[in-house]
Amino acid sequence: MSSIVYLKNKSNGKVYAYLNESIWDSENKKCKCKRKCLGHVDPVTGKIVPNGKGKVRESAIVSSVGATAFLEKVSDDIGLTTVIREAVPDHWELFMSCLFYVIAENGPLSNLVYWCRDNDIPYGKAVENKDIIDMLDDFDMNTQFRFFRGWRDNFHDNDFCTMYFSIRSSYDRNDETIRFNDLPLVHVEQRTNICVTFDMGSMVPVSYGIIKACPRSLTEIRNISREDSWLDYDRITRILDSSFFTEDNFQDLLRSNERFLLRAPIESKLAMDSIDRVRDRIVDIQYSVEIG
Repeated sequence: MSSIVYLKNKSNGKVYAYLNESIWDSENKKCKCKRKCLGHVDPVTGKIVPNGKGKVRESAIVSSVGATAFLEKVSDDIGLTTVIREAVPDHWELFMSCLFYVIAENGPLSNLVYWCRDNDIPYGKAVENKDIIDMLDDFDMNTQFRFFRGWRDNFHDNDFCTMYFSIRSSYDRNDETIRFNDLPLVHVEQRTNICVTFDMGSMVPVSYGIIKACPRSLTEIRNISREDSWLDYDRITRILDSSFFTEDNFQDLLRSNERFLLRAPIESKLAMDSIDRVRDRIVDIQYSVEIG
């Protein structure tokens, strides 16, 4: 035997419906009542509404926002965000996400699909490898031109310096050759020659280039600079590493009346002559300073 009983909860004022069932207890020779809550009564319709069926609780999503928040602030402050928006209007959010990932993790772009699951990114949704491939397929020379030209125009003082320097390859083993498994000895170029142009005021890099060989004359240096002529660098101070130093190179730069800073190796004639000119004054007691 069963029946529905209505009871009012005094604390919240709701009326709840309970199902009462009478079950015969053969062992104790008497009836037992079991009560089950069916839900609360809707005050408008009078129908019984099951409890806990109205809303579905959503699982919380936790994302790390520190790296993105910091890099977004830096990008906005230096004007990079605006330049990227204008250079790649159809993919700028994904491009910024790739940029932030590479800066934060220095890993392959294929791993961005995993990194974005735990980190907040400008793209705002999950990234698939196909999204990255489609974005890169849309990039062409015009895209590069829009970016570098927009980035160069971001600096209004029009005063730049170009640094020419060399870096050693990670394959450097104090030998000009390295063995790749069972392959014969392969020659490896140990130095990579690079030129990077900076804004003189902020020393923020503007453009860069890979140089095939160290220039040994002013003509070669100007030929390298001519590749960036479309960026309209009006005033350039050339800063050259010692690997670019030759006596002829130095004399050509002097005659050009261009601004430059050239690092001379200690064994060069220029450096040795400069030392000889001041050698006596270096050891003079009047130029000594007592400390302590």
